[in-house]
Amino acid sequence: MQFETTSKSFIGELRLHKQQRSMCVMADASFGGGHGDLWMTEGLVYEFWVKSVHRLFRAACLNVDPANKQVHMLIYGGDTWGLGAASESRSESAEWCDPVCASV
Repeated sequence: MQFETTSKSFIGELRLHKQQRSMCVMADASFGGGHGDLWMTEGLVYEFWVKSVHRLFRAACLNVDPANKQVHMLIYGGDTWGLGAASESRSESAEWCDPVCASV
């Protein structure tokens, strides 16, 4: 029996990166002068902009769930640039934030 392989990544694809589970959250994305696939890896910290609230967030990826195409993150910082830059920049301790789940 032969298996088909794909050369392009797809949303929800699961791979190991340095012995940690990684999931593709955007295939062939365009951003800030570049493009490519976006992956989230369990245990790594990410910064991301949420357009609808005009805020930059910093979060740790707790878990990837390819079956439901979701990532579970612990948000612990934000308001570092953009429209929120005029207000005082603050970073909250990770213990004070509840984990969030985002569908991709």
